[in-house]
Amino acid sequence: VVAYPRHGDQADTPDSWQGYFDQLSEASAFVGLNTTAFLEAAVADRPCLTIVSDEFYDQQGRTGHFRHLLAADFLEVSPDIDGVAQRIERILQGYDEKAQQRKAFTESFLRPQGLETPAQTIVADLLEHLAGHTTPNDRHRTLITVESRK
Repeated sequence: VVAYPRHGDQADTPDSWQGYFDQLSEASAFVGLNTTAFLEAAVADRPCLTIVSDEFYDQQGRTGHFRHLLAADFLEVSPDIDGVAQRIERILQGYDEKAQQRKAFTESFLRPQGLETPAQTIVADLLEHLAGHTTPNDRHRTLITVESRK
């Protein structure tokens, strides 16, 4: 197991963001307890593993967003570190039991305008429309309509 960076890092520069992406995209799997990195790992199409137990209830069970991730059924859930190790072994053997759920979660929740459309394009189109400079792009009309109601 390689933990990188060893002393933590704040991805706040282009180089550190690239390093963060490289870590996720080159990893065999991602292991965490309750982190937004599950979202980035899902976009990078990497198996996401976690431990769900009473020991971590305050960090997991009390947060709505973690329950949402569990409901999406793309996390590989184990009761302890031994279970995580067994799941990692299966992943290294080529088994990825949650690949379909991960893809469905990514397409429906994280990238509803399509995986091929860069998020910055969607945001730029939305901002230009809200500023009154453009009409909504058909592909982004749903997003703009939802955002305009808020």
